[in-house]
Amino acid sequence: MIETIGSGIKKMYNLQQERCFPLPDYSLTNDVELTIYGNIIDRDYTNKLIEDKDIDLGTVFLLDKIQKGYPISENDYKYMIIHFIKKLKRTDRESINKLMFGIFDKSLNEKQKQDKVKNMLYKLSKEGLIKNISGSRKKSIWILAN
Repeated sequence: MIETIGSGIKKMYNLQQERCFPLPDYSLTNDVELTIYGNIIDRDYTNKLIEDKDIDLGTVFLLDKIQKGYPISENDYKYMIIHFIKKLKRTDRESINKLMFGIFDKSLNEKQKQDKVKNMLYKLSKEGLIKNISGSRKKSIWILAN
């Protein structure tokens, strides 16, 4: 694969997203190895892409990591929450829980998932990225800070 004008890699990701297939994997060792998937790995991933045609590429990357069993970082989770709030303009804690519970490791129990969301929201608010405009912790309404 020869890249001549610098748009081929992003184009390949976009094409795979449009087809609702897993994103390509690149390995950069001594040589460049590219794996392009032509089949479905995880039906939930595919259904999410079919249901939401406006999903941003960053979220597609995160969902792709999840379906392939790759590790998810704290920054990945933060990205997901921020983009969810950005898309909706404002959202409640219950909606954020619903989104994130589907992403978290299946080995976590309900309490652990709730605590993880609570900690993410706390960190994002302390970083000045989001804020609770409801004045209530139990019935919080979250917006982007800027």
